This record gives sequence, structure tokens and C-alpha cells, in this order.
Amino acid sequence: MTIIEERIPLLEEIFGTWENELGSDYEGYKNHVYQMIHFCFALHACTDEERKKIIIAGCFHDLGIWTNSTIDYLPPSIALAKKYVQQNNLEQWAHEIELMIDQHHKIRKYQW
Repeated sequence: MTIIEERIPLLEEIFGTWENELGSDYEGYKNHVYQMIHFCFALHACTDEERKKIIIAGCFHDLGIWTNSTIDYLPPSIALAKKYVQQNNLEQWAHEIELMIDQHHKIRKYQW
């Protein structure tokens, strides 16, 4: 059974820094991220580390739309996620989070 979490502290912490940048889209995008990560959690029984990676990737996966005002948002979204992992001493997760963001529209299973 999957539990829907209405408030995830790490997600709220990351999003709190982007509220001004997102403006009136803040709540809508945050809700979109909650929905997306809950789908991930429903599809896979995650370890705590996997949950954190999914939450981080989820928070940044579309953010470049707003920060760079572009529909070509994957590269700036990845850059923002990389900056976050570097600032939080999580560099060992950078490649995996980059792949999650870059491949998040993929329909079929990603092959390593």
C-alpha cells in the first residue's frame, strides 16, 4: 500500500528557495512534483537514499522553464540540480540525478 504524503520536508525545503522565482506558478509546480514523486514511490519500494534522490530530481526536473524562460528546460534544470547536490555535499548522486531529469519523459525502462 502506498501512502500519500501531504508534506515532505526535503521537498518543502528545496521549494522554499524557489517561491519568488516561480511566482504564481509556485503552488502548481510544487503540486506537480508531489504527484510525480508519489508515482515513483508507488512504482518502486524505495530506500531512504533512493527517496532523497527522487525528491531532489523531482524538485528540479522542470525548473529551467522558469529560471531560463525556455521550453528547452532540461539543460538548465540539470545545472540547477547539479549546483544543489554540490552545495549539499551529494556530488556522488549528481550523475544519477542528472539521468533522472534528462530521461523523465522516457516511456520505457532506462538501461544503464
